[in-house]
Amino acid sequence: STARTWRVRYGQHTDEQGGDEKMVKADVTKGPWTPLYANVDGRFPGERLGDLFPHAGYARATITAFYAAARLQLERAGKVTLKLTGADTSPLWINGESRQPGAQQTVDLPAGLHTITVRIDPKSPPAALRVEASEGTFLNN
Repeated sequence: STARTWRVRYGQHTDEQGGDEKMVKADVTKGPWTPLYANVDGRFPGERLGDLFPHAGYARATITAFYAAARLQLERAGKVTLKLTGADTSPLWINGESRQPGAQQTVDLPAGLHTITVRIDPKSPPAALRVEASEGTFLNN
């Protein structure tokens, strides 16, 4: 399964004063998270992150990161291999728990809904972002 819907928001220095936890444990289905859609092949073009930037000025200058989240539904517990393209060195969280960055990793997950979140440097966004899972279905809502 490949994520086709990403929920994205930017973080400003005031958002991150207490660390990333506030961002990565948030309900990504509510504002200020904005749904953005990948191409048919699952690649989300990095330049589209600019669609979220506020207009020029102080608000734009204080952006420290983009957070992109995809939601994966698993019918049964087990090992899931995640392949992350474009942000393989970026900080990664699954259900708000920090994971080692990496292009591919296998994790043991319970049945249910899981949120995969990556932190992207706004000064050097990837050409494209993509995540695949060996099990489950990525949600589009």
